[in-house]
Amino acid sequence: KLRAQARAYYQSSWFQGLSALLIFLNFVLNALEAEYNPEPGSRLYAASDHGDLAFTIVFTLDLLFNMFGTWFKPFVRDLWNVYDFVVITTSLVALAYPDLSELSTLRLLRAFRILRIFRRLSTLKTIMESLFFAFFPVMNAIVIVILVTSVYAILGVTFFRARSVRYENFSNAAFTMFQVCTGDSWIALVRSLSSDATVERGEYDAEVAFFFVSYIVVVGWVLFNVVVAVMLEEFVEASRRAKEEAQRRHAAMMGGDDSQMTYTCLDPVLDSLMCDFKHGEDLTSIIQGLFSDFDFDDNGSLTVEEMYCGFLRVSERKRRREAAMNEAIDATKGLY
Repeated sequence: KLRAQARAYYQSSWFQGLSALLIFLNFVLNALEAEYNPEPGSRLYAASDHGDLAFTIVFTLDLLFNMFGTWFKPFVRDLWNVYDFVVITTSLVALAYPDLSELSTLRLLRAFRILRIFRRLSTLKTIMESLFFAFFPVMNAIVIVILVTSVYAILGVTFFRARSVRYENFSNAAFTMFQVCTGDSWIALVRSLSSDATVERGEYDAEVAFFFVSYIVVVGWVLFNVVVAVMLEEFVEASRRAKEEAQRRHAAMMGGDDSQMTYTCLDPVLDSLMCDFKHGEDLTSIIQGLFSDFDFDDNGSLTVEEMYCGFLRVSERKRRREAAMNEAIDATKGLY
Protein backbone atom coordinates (compact mmCIF):
# COMPACT_ATOMS: atom_id res chain seq x y z
CA LYS A 1 0.00 0.00 0.00
CA LEU A 2 2.84 2.38 0.80
CA ARG A 3 4.47 1.67 -2.57
CA ALA A 4 1.16 2.30 -4.33
CA GLN A 5 0.82 5.66 -2.58
CA ALA A 6 4.41 6.57 -3.49
CA ARG A 7 3.77 5.61 -7.11
CA ALA A 8 0.59 7.71 -7.16
CA TYR A 9 2.42 10.74 -5.73
CA TYR A 10 5.30 10.32 -8.18
CA GLN A 11 2.96 10.08 -11.17
CA SER A 12 0.83 13.02 -10.08
CA SER A 13 0.83 16.09 -12.31
CA TRP A 14 2.17 18.47 -9.64
CA PHE A 15 5.14 16.21 -8.83
CA GLN A 16 6.01 15.73 -12.51
CA GLY A 17 5.68 19.47 -13.07
CA LEU A 18 8.06 20.19 -10.18
CA SER A 19 10.56 17.66 -11.57
CA ALA A 20 10.34 19.26 -15.00
CA LEU A 21 11.03 22.68 -13.48
CA LEU A 22 14.12 21.39 -11.64
CA ILE A 23 15.43 19.73 -14.80
CA PHE A 24 14.98 22.96 -16.73
CA LEU A 25 16.78 24.97 -14.02
CA ASN A 26 19.65 22.49 -14.12
CA PHE A 27 19.82 22.93 -17.89
CA VAL A 28 19.98 26.71 -17.44
CA LEU A 29 22.87 26.23 -15.00
CA ASN A 30 24.75 24.05 -17.51
CA ALA A 31 24.14 26.60 -20.26
CA LEU A 32 25.48 29.43 -18.11
CA GLU A 33 28.54 27.37 -17.22
CA ALA A 34 29.18 26.70 -20.92
CA GLU A 35 28.67 30.40 -21.71
CA TYR A 36 31.08 31.87 -19.15
CA ASN A 37 33.44 28.86 -18.88
CA PRO A 38 34.68 29.75 -15.37
CA GLU A 39 38.28 29.04 -14.42
CA PRO A 40 38.91 26.33 -11.79
CA GLY A 41 39.23 27.92 -8.36
CA SER A 42 37.10 30.96 -9.16
CA ARG A 43 33.94 31.81 -7.25
CA LEU A 44 31.79 31.19 -10.31
CA TYR A 45 33.34 27.75 -10.75
CA ALA A 46 32.68 26.90 -7.11
CA ALA A 47 29.08 28.12 -7.38
CA SER A 48 28.60 26.00 -10.48
CA ASP A 49 29.98 22.92 -8.71
CA HIS A 50 27.75 23.50 -5.68
CA GLY A 51 24.72 23.91 -7.90
CA ASP A 52 25.56 20.75 -9.81
CA LEU A 53 25.97 18.86 -6.53
CA ALA A 54 22.59 20.11 -5.28
CA PHE A 55 20.79 19.13 -8.47
CA THR A 56 22.48 15.72 -8.49
CA ILE A 57 21.30 15.06 -4.93
CA VAL A 58 17.75 16.14 -5.78
CA PHE A 59 17.67 13.99 -8.92
CA THR A 60 19.07 11.03 -6.96
CA LEU A 61 16.28 11.34 -4.40
CA ASP A 62 13.79 11.59 -7.25
CA LEU A 63 15.19 8.38 -8.76
CA LEU A 64 15.10 6.54 -5.42
CA PHE A 65 11.52 7.64 -4.83
CA ASN A 66 10.56 6.36 -8.27
CA MET A 67 12.38 3.07 -7.69
CA PHE A 68 10.60 2.61 -4.36
CA GLY A 69 7.19 3.06 -5.96
CA THR A 70 7.72 1.03 -9.15
CA TRP A 71 10.43 -1.52 -8.37
CA PHE A 72 11.18 -3.93 -10.09
CA LYS A 73 9.47 -4.93 -13.33
CA PRO A 74 7.42 -1.73 -13.79
CA PHE A 75 10.63 0.26 -13.35
CA VAL A 76 12.85 -1.59 -15.83
CA ARG A 77 10.09 -1.91 -18.43
CA ASP A 78 9.94 1.86 -18.80
CA LEU A 79 12.89 2.99 -20.95
CA TRP A 80 12.64 6.48 -19.48
CA ASN A 81 13.34 5.02 -16.03
CA VAL A 82 16.36 3.20 -17.42
CA TYR A 83 17.59 6.45 -19.00
CA ASP A 84 17.18 8.28 -15.68
CA PHE A 85 19.10 5.54 -13.91
CA VAL A 86 22.02 5.66 -16.37
CA VAL A 87 22.32 9.46 -16.40
CA ILE A 88 22.09 9.88 -12.64
CA THR A 89 24.43 6.97 -11.94
CA THR A 90 27.10 8.39 -14.22
CA SER A 91 26.68 11.78 -12.54
CA LEU A 92 27.24 10.18 -9.13
CA VAL A 93 30.34 8.36 -10.37
CA ALA A 94 31.73 11.62 -11.81
CA LEU A 95 31.12 13.37 -8.48
CA ALA A 96 32.67 10.53 -6.47
CA TYR A 97 35.90 10.55 -8.52
CA PRO A 98 36.38 14.14 -9.74
CA ASP A 99 40.19 13.88 -10.07
CA LEU A 100 40.30 10.91 -12.43
CA SER A 101 40.91 12.13 -15.97
CA GLU A 102 39.37 8.93 -17.37
CA LEU A 103 36.03 9.87 -15.78
CA SER A 104 36.10 13.56 -16.64
CA THR A 105 34.13 12.91 -19.81
CA LEU A 106 31.25 11.66 -17.65
CA ARG A 107 30.63 15.23 -16.62
CA LEU A 108 29.61 15.90 -20.19
CA LEU A 109 26.53 13.73 -19.61
CA ARG A 110 25.09 16.48 -17.44
CA ALA A 111 23.97 18.18 -20.62
CA PHE A 112 21.77 15.16 -21.40
CA ARG A 113 19.76 15.62 -18.21
CA ILE A 114 17.46 17.96 -20.10
CA LEU A 115 16.19 14.96 -22.07
CA ARG A 116 14.62 13.70 -18.83
CA ILE A 117 12.08 16.51 -19.14
CA PHE A 118 10.39 14.68 -22.00
CA ARG A 119 8.87 12.05 -19.73
CA ARG A 120 7.49 14.76 -17.40
CA LEU A 121 5.58 16.63 -20.12
CA SER A 122 3.03 14.48 -21.92
CA THR A 123 3.19 16.37 -25.23
CA LEU A 124 6.98 16.14 -25.45
CA LYS A 125 6.83 12.50 -24.36
CA THR A 126 4.41 11.73 -27.18
CA ILE A 127 6.77 13.33 -29.71
CA MET A 128 9.77 11.38 -28.43
CA GLU A 129 7.86 8.10 -28.40
CA SER A 130 6.65 8.72 -31.95
CA LEU A 131 10.26 9.32 -33.04
CA PHE A 132 11.33 6.13 -31.29
CA PHE A 133 8.63 3.96 -32.85
CA ALA A 134 9.19 5.62 -36.24
CA PHE A 135 12.91 4.80 -36.25
CA PHE A 136 12.74 1.55 -38.21
CA PRO A 137 10.01 2.65 -40.68
CA VAL A 138 11.89 5.89 -41.28
CA MET A 139 15.14 3.97 -41.72
CA ASN A 140 13.46 1.93 -44.47
CA ALA A 141 12.57 5.14 -46.28
CA ILE A 142 16.06 6.54 -45.71
CA VAL A 143 17.57 3.38 -47.20
CA ILE A 144 15.58 4.06 -50.36
CA VAL A 145 16.88 7.64 -50.38
CA ILE A 146 20.46 6.36 -50.00
CA LEU A 147 20.02 3.84 -52.82
CA VAL A 148 18.59 6.45 -55.20
CA THR A 149 21.35 8.88 -54.26
CA SER A 150 23.96 6.19 -54.89
CA VAL A 151 22.50 5.49 -58.32
CA TYR A 152 22.66 9.20 -59.21
CA ALA A 153 26.20 9.39 -57.82
CA ILE A 154 27.31 6.57 -60.11
CA LEU A 155 25.63 8.25 -63.06
CA GLY A 156 27.28 11.54 -62.11
CA VAL A 157 30.73 9.94 -62.11
CA THR A 158 30.00 8.45 -65.52
CA PHE A 159 28.72 11.68 -67.07
CA PHE A 160 30.65 14.46 -65.32
CA ARG A 161 33.99 13.01 -64.26
CA ALA A 162 35.86 15.06 -66.87
CA ARG A 163 33.97 18.28 -66.05
CA SER A 164 34.36 18.61 -62.27
CA VAL A 165 36.43 17.18 -59.43
CA ARG A 166 33.18 16.83 -57.46
CA TYR A 167 32.41 13.79 -59.62
CA GLU A 168 35.93 12.43 -59.73
CA ASN A 169 34.95 9.38 -57.64
CA PHE A 170 31.91 7.85 -56.00
CA SER A 171 32.46 9.32 -52.52
CA ASN A 172 32.77 12.88 -53.82
CA ALA A 173 29.76 12.39 -56.08
CA ALA A 174 27.63 10.96 -53.25
CA PHE A 175 28.45 13.90 -51.00
CA THR A 176 27.69 16.31 -53.84
CA MET A 177 24.28 14.69 -54.42
CA PHE A 178 23.55 14.98 -50.71
CA GLN A 179 24.33 18.69 -50.99
CA VAL A 180 22.00 18.95 -53.97
CA CYS A 181 19.10 17.29 -52.12
CA THR A 182 19.38 19.96 -49.42
CA GLY A 183 18.93 22.63 -52.11
CA ASP A 184 22.30 24.24 -51.36
CA SER A 185 23.83 26.01 -54.40
CA TRP A 186 22.81 23.36 -56.89
CA ILE A 187 22.15 26.03 -59.55
CA ALA A 188 25.82 27.07 -59.39
CA LEU A 189 26.78 23.41 -59.75
CA VAL A 190 24.60 23.10 -62.86
CA ARG A 191 26.32 26.14 -64.37
CA SER A 192 29.78 24.76 -63.61
CA LEU A 193 28.92 21.49 -65.35
CA SER A 194 27.39 23.18 -68.41
CA SER A 195 29.54 24.20 -71.35
CA ASP A 196 30.99 27.71 -71.43
CA ALA A 197 29.13 28.65 -74.59
CA THR A 198 25.81 27.61 -73.08
CA VAL A 199 26.46 29.55 -69.89
CA GLU A 200 27.41 32.67 -71.84
CA ARG A 201 24.02 32.56 -73.56
CA GLY A 202 22.35 32.32 -70.13
CA GLU A 203 21.22 28.74 -70.76
CA TYR A 204 22.01 25.29 -69.38
CA ASP A 205 22.88 21.98 -70.95
CA ALA A 206 19.69 19.95 -71.25
CA GLU A 207 21.22 16.71 -69.98
CA VAL A 208 22.71 18.44 -66.93
CA ALA A 209 19.45 20.19 -66.10
CA PHE A 210 17.45 16.95 -66.50
CA PHE A 211 19.90 15.07 -64.30
CA PHE A 212 19.61 17.44 -61.34
CA VAL A 213 15.92 18.34 -61.72
CA SER A 214 14.92 14.66 -61.84
CA TYR A 215 17.01 13.98 -58.73
CA ILE A 216 15.44 16.85 -56.80
CA VAL A 217 11.93 15.76 -57.81
CA VAL A 218 12.50 12.13 -56.85
CA VAL A 219 14.48 12.64 -53.65
CA GLY A 220 13.73 16.17 -52.49
CA TRP A 221 10.03 16.22 -53.29
CA VAL A 222 8.84 12.61 -53.18
CA LEU A 223 11.05 10.49 -50.93
CA PHE A 224 11.60 13.14 -48.26
CA ASN A 225 7.84 13.61 -48.05
CA VAL A 226 7.51 9.85 -47.62
CA VAL A 227 9.81 10.09 -44.60
CA VAL A 228 7.70 12.91 -43.19
CA ALA A 229 4.50 10.93 -43.82
CA VAL A 230 5.89 7.92 -41.96
CA MET A 231 6.83 10.11 -39.00
CA LEU A 232 3.38 11.72 -38.97
CA GLU A 233 1.73 8.31 -39.02
CA GLU A 234 3.80 7.17 -36.06
CA PHE A 235 3.02 10.42 -34.24
CA VAL A 236 -0.72 9.81 -34.65
CA GLU A 237 -0.26 6.23 -33.44
CA ALA A 238 1.79 7.39 -30.45
CA SER A 239 -0.90 9.95 -29.60
CA ARG A 240 -3.50 7.19 -29.70
CA ARG A 241 -1.41 4.98 -27.43
CA ALA A 242 -0.87 7.86 -25.01
CA LYS A 243 -4.60 8.54 -24.92
CA GLU A 244 -5.39 4.88 -24.27
CA GLU A 245 -2.74 4.77 -21.54
CA ALA A 246 -4.23 7.86 -19.90
CA GLN A 247 -7.70 6.31 -20.03
CA ARG A 248 -6.38 3.06 -18.55
CA ARG A 249 -4.69 4.89 -15.69
CA HIS A 250 -7.82 6.91 -15.04
CA ALA A 251 -9.89 3.71 -14.98
CA ALA A 252 -7.38 2.12 -12.59
CA MET A 253 -7.55 5.14 -10.28
CA MET A 254 -11.33 4.98 -10.33
CA GLY A 255 -11.24 1.29 -9.54
CA GLY A 256 -12.31 0.31 -13.03
CA ASP A 257 -10.51 -3.04 -13.20
CA ASP A 258 -12.01 -5.19 -15.95
CA SER A 259 -11.76 -8.30 -13.79
CA GLN A 260 -13.93 -6.69 -11.13
CA MET A 261 -16.58 -5.23 -13.46
CA THR A 262 -20.11 -6.53 -13.08
CA TYR A 263 -22.28 -7.06 -16.14
CA THR A 264 -25.97 -6.29 -16.20
CA CYS A 265 -28.86 -6.74 -18.59
CA LEU A 266 -28.17 -3.25 -19.97
CA ASP A 267 -24.89 -4.34 -21.53
CA PRO A 268 -26.45 -6.02 -24.64
CA VAL A 269 -28.47 -2.86 -25.26
CA LEU A 270 -25.35 -0.70 -24.91
CA ASP A 271 -23.46 -3.03 -27.24
CA SER A 272 -26.16 -2.55 -29.86
CA LEU A 273 -25.97 1.23 -29.52
CA MET A 274 -22.15 1.23 -29.68
CA CYS A 275 -21.96 -0.62 -32.99
CA ASP A 276 -20.43 1.16 -35.97
CA PHE A 277 -22.58 3.72 -37.75
CA LYS A 278 -21.68 6.19 -40.46
CA HIS A 279 -23.98 9.08 -39.61
CA GLY A 280 -26.86 10.13 -37.39
CA GLU A 281 -29.48 8.38 -39.53
CA ASP A 282 -27.87 5.00 -38.84
CA LEU A 283 -27.90 5.67 -35.10
CA THR A 284 -31.56 6.75 -35.29
CA SER A 285 -32.40 3.55 -37.14
CA ILE A 286 -30.61 1.45 -34.47
CA ILE A 287 -32.50 3.19 -31.66
CA GLN A 288 -35.83 2.74 -33.46
CA GLY A 289 -35.09 -0.95 -33.94
CA LEU A 290 -34.37 -1.41 -30.24
CA PHE A 291 -37.55 0.46 -29.34
CA SER A 292 -39.56 -1.83 -31.63
CA ASP A 293 -38.08 -4.88 -29.90
CA PHE A 294 -39.25 -3.50 -26.55
CA ASP A 295 -42.70 -2.26 -27.69
CA PHE A 296 -44.60 -5.55 -27.86
CA ASP A 297 -48.08 -4.04 -28.33
CA ASP A 298 -46.90 -1.38 -30.86
CA ASN A 299 -48.66 1.45 -29.02
CA GLY A 300 -45.64 3.79 -29.12
CA SER A 301 -44.94 3.63 -25.37
CA LEU A 302 -43.16 1.25 -22.98
CA THR A 303 -44.34 -0.22 -19.75
CA VAL A 304 -42.18 -1.72 -17.01
CA GLU A 305 -43.18 -5.24 -18.09
CA GLU A 306 -42.28 -4.50 -21.72
CA MET A 307 -38.88 -3.13 -20.72
CA TYR A 308 -38.18 -6.20 -18.59
CA CYS A 309 -39.16 -8.58 -21.38
CA GLY A 310 -37.22 -6.51 -23.90
CA PHE A 311 -34.04 -6.77 -21.85
CA LEU A 312 -34.49 -10.53 -21.63
CA ARG A 313 -35.04 -10.77 -25.40
CA VAL A 314 -31.93 -8.73 -26.26
CA SER A 315 -29.84 -10.72 -23.77
CA GLU A 316 -31.07 -14.03 -25.17
CA ARG A 317 -30.37 -12.83 -28.70
CA LYS A 318 -26.82 -11.93 -27.72
CA ARG A 319 -26.24 -15.33 -26.11
CA ARG A 320 -27.48 -17.12 -29.22
CA ARG A 321 -25.27 -14.99 -31.46
CA GLU A 322 -22.21 -15.72 -29.31
CA ALA A 323 -23.04 -19.43 -29.24
CA ALA A 324 -23.37 -19.52 -33.04
CA MET A 325 -20.07 -17.68 -33.40
CA ASN A 326 -18.31 -20.15 -31.08
CA GLU A 327 -19.74 -23.09 -33.05
CA ALA A 328 -18.50 -21.57 -36.28
CA ILE A 329 -15.03 -21.08 -34.78
CA ASP A 330 -14.95 -24.69 -33.53
CA ALA A 331 -16.05 -25.96 -36.96
CA THR A 332 -13.32 -23.92 -38.62
CA LYS A 333 -10.70 -25.32 -36.25
CA GLY A 334 -11.91 -28.84 -37.05
CA LEU A 335 -11.07 -28.31 -40.71
CA TYR A 336 -7.41 -27.86 -39.81
